[in-house]
Amino acid sequence: VWVDTSGTALAEAVGAAMSEATIAMRVGIKVNAEEAAALVGRPVVSPESAAAAAEAICRRGTPRVAITLGAAGAVLVSDGIRLWARPPAIAEVNAVGSGDCFLAGLVAGWHERRSPKDALRLATAAGAANALRATVGLSAADVASLLAKTTLMPLGGKA
Repeated sequence: VWVDTSGTALAEAVGAAMSEATIAMRVGIKVNAEEAAALVGRPVVSPESAAAAAEAICRRGTPRVAITLGAAGAVLVSDGIRLWARPPAIAEVNAVGSGDCFLAGLVAGWHERRSPKDALRLATAAGAANALRATVGLSAADVASLLAKTTLMPLGGKA
C-alpha cells in the first residue's frame, strides 16, 4: 500500500501508527520535494536533502518513503537503504501526471516483487516517460528505453 496525498491527509498518513502487519504489506509514502519539505520543515533541493527528509519521515512511523525530484529523478529510503534514481535527460513536453506515473511504476515494481533498486528505476523511468507526451500517459516502449538509461546511485547506508 502506497499513499500519495498532500496537506492534512499526508500529515495524518505519516503520523499513523504502523503495525507489523502493515509494515509487512510494504506500506509507503510517495511525495514530491515540496510536500516533503512541508512535512519536515526544511528545503528539499537535492538527492541528499531528499534522503534526509525521507529518513525523517520514516522516523515518524512510515517504513518506506519515495520523494520525487522532477527532472533530477527520485529518492527511495526503504529497509535501511538510501537510493537515488536519475533518468536520462529528455525533451520534456508536459510533466503533469508524472508523479502519478512514477507511483504506478513503483507499485508495479513492488507487486512484481522487484528489488527496491529495480522498483525505483522502473518508477523513475515511468515518470520520465509521461513527460515526453503532451497528455498524461506513457508507452511501454518509452518506459523500456528510459529504464535502460536510468542510473541508480546509493546515498550512504546499504546499497
